[in-house]
Amino acid sequence: MSKDEDIIFLEDLDEGIDPDEYETIYESRLVFEPDVDAWWEKGWSHSAFEFTRNDSDNYDGRLWRTFRTRYRLKDFVLSKSLRRVLKKNADLKSIIRPCRITSRKQSLYEKHYARYGEKPYETLFQKYHCPGRYPTKDMELCILKNRRLVGSSFFEVSERGIQSNSAIWDIDEPQRSLGILTVLLEMQYAVRKKKEFYYLGHYLKQNPNYQYKLRFPGLEFYDWENNVWVDKKDADALIDQKLKRKEVLPPFDYEFLFTIFSQPARHTFQDMIGIALIGSRAHGTERTNSDIDLLIVTTDIAQYFENPAYVSHHWGSFRYARREKWFSGETIRAFYREENGQIEYNFVNPEWASLPANDEACRIIKDGMKILYDPQGILEKLQKAVFSKKLR
Repeated sequence: MSKDEDIIFLEDLDEGIDPDEYETIYESRLVFEPDVDAWWEKGWSHSAFEFTRNDSDNYDGRLWRTFRTRYRLKDFVLSKSLRRVLKKNADLKSIIRPCRITSRKQSLYEKHYARYGEKPYETLFQKYHCPGRYPTKDMELCILKNRRLVGSSFFEVSERGIQSNSAIWDIDEPQRSLGILTVLLEMQYAVRKKKEFYYLGHYLKQNPNYQYKLRFPGLEFYDWENNVWVDKKDADALIDQKLKRKEVLPPFDYEFLFTIFSQPARHTFQDMIGIALIGSRAHGTERTNSDIDLLIVTTDIAQYFENPAYVSHHWGSFRYARREKWFSGETIRAFYREENGQIEYNFVNPEWASLPANDEACRIIKDGMKILYDPQGILEKLQKAVFSKKLR
């Protein structure tokens, strides 16, 4: 590979402390027919075919402990403040129905993010248009003011519970507390459907944007140390616990990094039309410290370099990454927890994989290529052409 061009990002931690010095969890698993309630019970969150859980997050330049939240719906009782939220929004109409993504919701979604000075790294369609999601039901809440959409939220329904995924609302209606209202209406819906639990993402004490989660009854936090849920009134010491320093780093999970690409285009990575393992690991000649080389055929290379957080969010929490030039494409070389835990994400456009095969493609394929994802068969055709008798 060619010489490094630049470093595209580093984790922003207080005083430059290496995150690997702390005991943190970032896990992701691809599961196609799960018992969703059993996974939620163990602190995981669900997205399409993927389950993830993370017990730490960056805020204000430092790494903090976070906790998964859920609410026991048998304890659901409206407080005076929650009644006031309902009363001041009595003129609004709410609808709960199967999820449907529209241009009006997308416009509200972009406007909602703009208030924080942010731009979403994926559209609502990319986040929620996934017909094969299994086995939860994707639902939406729409809040209307004179037939105008002023708020919306998206959640999943399982046999025993509901997981709230996200909410958006009109920033021109600040007095209505629409964010609180979406949670309240989702919880009321869960009670009507006789669900046991309502899951509301994670809680970070140091971030004021998460304090609203303390307003709802029946709150529990997930205890990462003992793998149990703890009632809010018993969780003060739990919430204030510090990140622990590590003695030994955990092993690098290569299997996860292979499986995460087995069905990418069904949900988030709809621009990807081909993914393959290349290099020594595909050829079977790897050493213990060999890195992982992935070839990614995409119609939109630029997006992965415009927003590096997009990569780290979906492909695991790595310490830092470098941008490199890779023959006809570009590379993100990501450095994970293990000292030699490196993955090269090598991006090329569809023309690279077209026939007749170019010299570069011939060399790479002959050195070893294991196809991981190829819905249109372009990589298979290319591989067969390279090894056919017609090609010398």
